Amino acid sequence: MSLATGSGNDYLRIQQFSQQGSFPAAGFKSNLIYIQHFSIVDFNVTATVPTTFQIYVSPTQSEIDRVLYFEKSLDANTTFHRHYDIPPQFLQIELVNTTAATGNFMLESSVSVITQFNASTFLNSKIKIDANTELNRVANDFNVDMVRNLHDDFKKVNVLGITNEQNSSEYTIGVDDQDVFAIGQTPINLYVQNTSLNDTTAGTGARSVTIDYIDQNYDEQTVGFAMPAGIGVHIVGVQALAVHRVQVDSTGTLFKNDGNIFVTNSLGTSIFAKIPAGDNLSHGCYFLVPRNKELILTDINISAIGFPAIIRVYEYDLNSSRIRASIGDFRLSTNYSQLVYRLNGRVDSRKMIMVNLIPDAGAPITPTLVNININAVLCPPINTF
Repeated sequence: MSLATGSGNDYLRIQQFSQQGSFPAAGFKSNLIYIQHFSIVDFNVTATVPTTFQIYVSPTQSEIDRVLYFEKSLDANTTFHRHYDIPPQFLQIELVNTTAATGNFMLESSVSVITQFNASTFLNSKIKIDANTELNRVANDFNVDMVRNLHDDFKKVNVLGITNEQNSSEYTIGVDDQDVFAIGQTPINLYVQNTSLNDTTAGTGARSVTIDYIDQNYDEQTVGFAMPAGIGVHIVGVQALAVHRVQVDSTGTLFKNDGNIFVTNSLGTSIFAKIPAGDNLSHGCYFLVPRNKELILTDINISAIGFPAIIRVYEYDLNSSRIRASIGDFRLSTNYSQLVYRLNGRVDSRKMIMVNLIPDAGAPITPTLVNININAVLCPPINTF
């Protein structure tokens, strides 16, 4: 391994992992380099085109034995800087040119000659913490920084469900009179249904919305939709298994949607999400966990009053068995109730957490208002690299 001594002799530059210049469409790949006798490795990467940074490890100097240790997708013209504990034996770096467009790149690497791991950043630093890597951080409370998007791989999730619907059969809170279970596990083309002439291209109500959804590959996606000139059911142009959130982005002089807005199938019969008139935001109480993620449930907050019914929390295996199991049942009645249900549970990839209302026979008479807030953290699985 070719090394160059740095300032103060406290680190060594790894020549084979330090390159710059033209970034070809085929990307860059180093040789497998023995690195075991150092404690910490430092990488600094930037490119003028979108790039995937990959670290491979191997017990031998053969690519046949290598395995992926770490991977990160990088936007063009952004700097990626991380410190890692030295993984076992041989190391190899690949930069994948994700758009196959020729650009320029810079890759710098060094190893620390100090045995104690001591890589720190400061409050509000843009150097973030990645899953399954080590980085000591002088920081705020982890939950606060997570809400502020200072962690790439961990995301705060709030599933907010609100309903005053009075339906005679079981339905998912915040999704009109629909039970999301009935949609099934087949990807469906999304449509937006507007019900007011004011929620149109030049109307006084909603003029555009943003849809956060899970696509056919169980990946999180976001798409914008400009409201059409007339009312009806209008194709969005994407397929989805679930819709997590719909938000009004622009309006006319009303500053809100004038009528109900739905995200549905082509016939308007399967409702993924609903923005009630004047709300500007959907309140569907379900969340489908993307692939390569886990959802850690902390607690569920319930505030409710209404007709005799059961508020049921389900864990739903959408991907395979389609079995859904109750993980909490609570009574809805004409007496106002407020409680916190501590779960501290895990929902695996491609499974769903959902909250439904199950009315007693002939129950929907009493005026009803149910608010559900599920606190959770979306995490990468352990040992994904």
